[in-house]
Amino acid sequence: MWSLLPWMLLLLTLGVGGWWVRARDRRARERQDESERDLREAMQAADQLAREKSELLATVSHEIRNPLNGVIGMSELLLETPLDDEQQHYAGAVRKSARMLLDLLNDVLDYSRAEAGAVEFEAEPTDVRDLAATSVAVFAEPARRKRLDLAAVVDPSVPDRPHLDPLRVRQILVNLVGNAVKFTDSGEVVLEIGWSGATAQRLTARVRDTGIGIAPDQMMRLFQPYQQARASVARVHGGTGLGLAIARRLSEGMGGTLTAHSQAGQGTEFVLELPIHGVDRTDVAARTALAGRTVLVVDGGAATRASVRCALESLGAHAELAADVEEGRTVARRTRPDAILVDADLPDAAALVGERPVLLLAGLGAVDTQQARAKGFAGVIGKPVAPDELRRVLTPRLAEAPAVLERALRPVVVLVVDGNPVNQVVLVTTLRAMGCTVDVTETMDEAEVAMRQRAYDLVLAGTRVPGGDTTLRVSGDTHPDAARPPIIAFTRGERSEWTEVGVDARVQWPPRPGELATTMREWVPDAFGTEG
Repeated sequence: MWSLLPWMLLLLTLGVGGWWVRARDRRARERQDESERDLREAMQAADQLAREKSELLATVSHEIRNPLNGVIGMSELLLETPLDDEQQHYAGAVRKSARMLLDLLNDVLDYSRAEAGAVEFEAEPTDVRDLAATSVAVFAEPARRKRLDLAAVVDPSVPDRPHLDPLRVRQILVNLVGNAVKFTDSGEVVLEIGWSGATAQRLTARVRDTGIGIAPDQMMRLFQPYQQARASVARVHGGTGLGLAIARRLSEGMGGTLTAHSQAGQGTEFVLELPIHGVDRTDVAARTALAGRTVLVVDGGAATRASVRCALESLGAHAELAADVEEGRTVARRTRPDAILVDADLPDAAALVGERPVLLLAGLGAVDTQQARAKGFAGVIGKPVAPDELRRVLTPRLAEAPAVLERALRPVVVLVVDGNPVNQVVLVTTLRAMGCTVDVTETMDEAEVAMRQRAYDLVLAGTRVPGGDTTLRVSGDTHPDAARPPIIAFTRGERSEWTEVGVDARVQWPPRPGELATTMREWVPDAFGTEG
């Protein structure tokens, strides 16, 4: 029996050890469960606290807004009454302080909602061009006072109605443009909107300025709440330091990104990228309101020239550009535009007044319309220029002045190949005004079929041609003999885009009737000339 005692002690030790290990593991699991339970309760409490904070801020802000709006409204009325200079100064200070307090209140409330995840996003078909125009228009007056070139440039490739949350996107853009105007004392502030639809549809908005810029060591905290790049910035320009934090949270809430690039003393660029999950059908009639027209834009600001050019192209028109009146007169003699838009601040702007309609580009309230008409101008278009305003003002003026189009002396049968319905209408309208007979296909494969069924004098390939590489088959296999029709391609890019796809000639998009007629005359020489 004594010989079994060591084994019995060993078994007892192992049993006690196993019990102890199991007990230890059980206590560890209990502690882990308790920790996870405490963490869940803490998270629930934090979420509840955030909701309660958001609800409290919403309630308090509503109660504060009512008397604050009263202060602003009454100060506005007071400033409209007869006051001496000192009283005007005091009343103006009251109004300015009240507005600053309201902006602060709105920023704090928006940030609180974004932080609590209480912001709801609703995507709907949105007019991007109107969105861009209204986002910069609210800063027209402060930009004019600083003599800044303020413009919105929307690439013509951007669809009219992508699905966005217009309220939140406008909130981001207004914040970025407002900051740019605030921190820029000279030069320009430009909102540029582009489109990428190759693999995934994305909208890109860039706000760039020529302002004070941001040093690299200050970029790290740029999007942090209640922060500004430098303390001196807050003292000079004011602000809560919440705007960019709100903008980034809103962009992330929509599945996008907001980044910044800057160099001290050389300006800043903010880049907003948003995924788009749907696009509504284009309003073809609105996009081709000025189809076939040529408009000369004379303005000293490069940003404004680019903005108006894109707006005109979105309406189907062709834009010629000049930086001053002398250059404008030279371009006008060469291109014979249907209308001229000239910056009201340019000296001798009236020298452009003649047979064609000439309209002034001017900041809000900077030009008296009646006086402008008395000097021979056809009207005034406000800066920053919006496509809708261009369409509204230019359409009736151009209806009174027929387009200067060179008509064919015999019917010219033309095949248009373009997959974009807007481009199709622009080309068909222009060609029919020139006396051409026009057929339309969307792809080069369809063009091959059409060319086997009918003899064409010309083929015009637009900027949106699915399967553009099949042009080689059109030019070679379909018509192997010399009778195959010449192919004229439209492009916004370099000549190299079309050098290897069987194209005989190239003209810029959108079509300018004079240039198009000149090119067509080269390939159908018996069809164009001077009408008798």
